[in-house]
Amino acid sequence: MNELKFAESGIIRKVVRAFSDNLVLDVQEVRKLLELKKFNSKYALAWDIRYSRIEDLDGDNNIVALTSRRGFWGFSMLLNIESGTLFVFTKEKNLDEVIKRFGKEKLHYIHSLLFLNKKYDEDFGLMHEDFQLSLQIDGIEEFDAQRKLDAINILGDYYSDINKVILVTLTEENNVAVKVEAGLFTSDCQLIDKEDWSSFIRPAFNDREVDSEEIEKENASKKQTEKSIPVLKPQYSNSSRNGKEKRIVAKRKHTIEKNKE
Repeated sequence: MNELKFAESGIIRKVVRAFSDNLVLDVQEVRKLLELKKFNSKYALAWDIRYSRIEDLDGDNNIVALTSRRGFWGFSMLLNIESGTLFVFTKEKNLDEVIKRFGKEKLHYIHSLLFLNKKYDEDFGLMHEDFQLSLQIDGIEEFDAQRKLDAINILGDYYSDINKVILVTLTEENNVAVKVEAGLFTSDCQLIDKEDWSSFIRPAFNDREVDSEEIEKENASKKQTEKSIPVLKPQYSNSSRNGKEKRIVAKRKHTIEKNKE
């Protein structure tokens, strides 16, 4: 299948970097900026930084960043206007838990957004058997009505522009990204197809995350800086400046001795 592609692989690369880049330095900078003596919100701050990076892709190659709130908490998504594909971001472990809770507890926003993939249900299977047994037909219709209403509240005017929802998941080990995948699911959370985007994760280099493109830019910047440094004329050289400083000191010493007399 070819359901998961952005218009250009370059956009996938930017999305993966925004979602998976290491957060350690950013978190430390925020903590230092706010002069926090105690720090109990690392998890929430990490997601704030990720979502801010994702939002920065707004306007890049037909990409629109959408932000929604659930009470005091907010999250960001990306919509490819050209293809009508909505990309939703979560941790792999979190998605596993969300899928297990489907139809059993209060609506999660992923449950609601996946309602837009209902067109895939007929081709890729029925509802989960345990979920079918837990609800009567009327219950299923009511549940879907709630999901649709919630999805409209989340997406607003963009609801009708979306053709499918893709879930992008991140897996980390020791706070370092090791896997990013994009998955297409039915409306009841059954996986249809997935694509591994891990090759776009930024490589680590000497404990600092860089890549060949950034190294090239840094080298070019250094060369430009070197060219812009002016060459001092002889009268402004170190030896000339040191001589001038000695004369000033001698003059001050002479003045002090004269005043003593």
